[in-house]
Amino acid sequence: MNKIKGVILDLDNTLYWYNHPNKQWHEAILAHAEEKLGISSKEIHDAISRAREKNHETIPTHWASHSRLLYFQKALERLTGRTNFKLTLEMEELFWDTFMNHMKLYDDAMDFLEHLKKKNKKVLILTDLTAQVQKKKIIKLWIQDHVDYLVSSEEAGAEKPDPKVFELSLEKLGLKKDEVVMIGDNYEKDIMWAKRFGINKAYHKVDEKLEADEDQDVIKFKIFSEIKEDF
Repeated sequence: MNKIKGVILDLDNTLYWYNHPNKQWHEAILAHAEEKLGISSKEIHDAISRAREKNHETIPTHWASHSRLLYFQKALERLTGRTNFKLTLEMEELFWDTFMNHMKLYDDAMDFLEHLKKKNKKVLILTDLTAQVQKKKIIKLWIQDHVDYLVSSEEAGAEKPDPKVFELSLEKLGLKKDEVVMIGDNYEKDIMWAKRFGINKAYHKVDEKLEADEDQDVIKFKIFSEIKEDF
């Protein structure tokens, strides 16, 4: 791996466990909206779920498809028959405050990032969603000093697995395809598309049991210490 000079990393559920903060915001939002509206948490939950689905149908390949502000706005419109400006903003603020406060790096993620820094490997985080939100996450996780670049779908004008996001990543890193590896948790969007783009080595982080893979160039791992010595 001596020729590898850069590492492209996914953020959500790759460097930290996404499910825990996701569960916490969900509970906080439902309780807040139920108190304000006098509508059952189940109705609110169902409305948010439908709003999310509708948003992805309407703008499927745009960063705004992930906008919690739009999820909550559309859910409240469905529930109340109008745009509730104040409550929509309250729900989005509560969402991100709760989510950020419950994020936690995987146990050995910082050790891995420190190892890459010592080895003078450039690190770029490639992620969907807005640049502002993902920057806040990076700072909240205290990894900003270990990350050289960020490429968001908002900046690239496209989402993974569009080749544009990989092209912009290589441009920022100033590296060639065979000088980088991709690490992510989404097998199709992170791993297979990186390989189709021409990135030779891809590392797939999995939470469940490891299974055999026909593609021997894809390295599966559960914890970063398993692949640390590859870099």
